[in-house]
Amino acid sequence: MDKITGKEIFPCPFCGSNNGNVVNSGHLGSDNHLAVECDGCGAIGPEAEYTDSCFSDDEEVEEARVEAIEKWNSRCDFKKKV
Repeated sequence: MDKITGKEIFPCPFCGSNNGNVVNSGHLGSDNHLAVECDGCGAIGPEAEYTDSCFSDDEEVEEARVEAIEKWNSRCDFKKKV
């Protein structure tokens, strides 16, 4: 679960770890790309981009966090057990 957005982060599709966190993925040296990273094996999910961090507001960054989590969750082969 992401502490900022409250969205569930699915387990890693590679190692099964439940310890995924949204991180600055540092794409090409910039700091305006976020992605979910697995603390278990280091896998990094698809990126979500927001405008230059000097000009972005909290809402835009939170939307990027949600997008990164949704991208991670959509690529996982994880089905919730009921």
